Amino acid sequence: MRTASPALVTDSPVEVCFHLIGNIEIEVDGDAARTECKFVCALTAKEGGRRTDYWNAGRYLDEFACRDGRWAITRRVCVYDWSRSDVPSTRWWERDGAGR
Repeated sequence: MRTASPALVTDSPVEVCFHLIGNIEIEVDGDAARTECKFVCALTAKEGGRRTDYWNAGRYLDEFACRDGRWAITRRVCVYDWSRSDVPSTRWWERDGAGR
């Protein structure tokens, strides 16, 4: 079985993960539907003793079917629009006792 995210596997290097989904467009045609929704994901992973911050954004293109009164995703395509990675700096709340 494939997982949706590397953050969900055992012994994941992902320490922090944030996923926001918004701007959903839905087209219904009888018992079938197609959707497109935007997402932004930010995560921090510790790999090889180093932390890296990752950002990516894109769209989920889903196809749905209604069977026996229940809607379910029958197909999902993830399209990445952009991404970046950075070596994280000291977090602002860790500087000079901020946030305490």
